[in-house]
Amino acid sequence: PYIIGFFLGEVALIFLATALAIYIRVADSAELFTWKYSWHRILLVPLVIEITFYYFDLYNFRQQRGLFWTVTRVAQALAVAMVGLTAVYYIVPRLFLGRGVMMLSFFLILGLIIIWRLGYGWALTQRLFTNNVLIIGSGSLLTAILEELSARSDNLYRVVCLVDCDDTHNKTDRVSQTKNEKLQAWSRLLQTSLHDSSDDVKALVNYYKVDLIV
Repeated sequence: PYIIGFFLGEVALIFLATALAIYIRVADSAELFTWKYSWHRILLVPLVIEITFYYFDLYNFRQQRGLFWTVTRVAQALAVAMVGLTAVYYIVPRLFLGRGVMMLSFFLILGLIIIWRLGYGWALTQRLFTNNVLIIGSGSLLTAILEELSARSDNLYRVVCLVDCDDTHNKTDRVSQTKNEKLQAWSRLLQTSLHDSSDDVKALVNYYKVDLIV
C-alpha cells in the first residue's frame, strides 16, 4: 500500500506541476478548461513520465540512493520523457501544450519529484511505515529471510523478536551450538530479542505489540 500511495502521490504532483505551468504561462485559469488545455492533455504528461521512470528503474527502492544519484537519474528520465512527449506531439499535434509550458513544467516537475522522493527516502530511513514482526523458525530459511530484510532499504518490517523453534536435536551438540550462535549474531545485528521456546508466543506478541507473525 505504501508503494501505491507513493506512485499515486507522484502522479498527482506531476499533474499539478503541469497545470501550474499552464496557469503561469497563460495567466488565466479559465483557459485550463478549454480544449487547448483540457485535462486529458495534461494527464498525458504524467502517463509518459511514469512509464519512463519505470524503465529507468526509479521504482526500485531496495537500495538507498543519495541526493546526487536521485537528482541525476530523475533529470535524465525527465529529459527522455520530454523527448517521448515531443514524439507524441509530432504524431498528434492537437495534444501539444506549447514549448513554454513544457519547459516550465520540466523544472517544476523536477523540483517537486526530487523533494517527494527525498521525503519518501527519509520516511523509509526513519521506519515511519514499519510493522513489528515476530519470526519463528530456524535453519537456512530463517537466515535467508533475515538476510533479505536487512539488505533492503525499503524494508517495511522491523523484527522485534526471534524465536528459535528447533527442538529436534540436543542443544549441546556442535551443529546446534553453531546455529544458536548465528541466531545470537542476528539478534545483536537487528537489535532484537532472541527466545528459545515458542511456548510463550502470545505473551511475546502482546509485549512487543507484534503486527505480523512469520
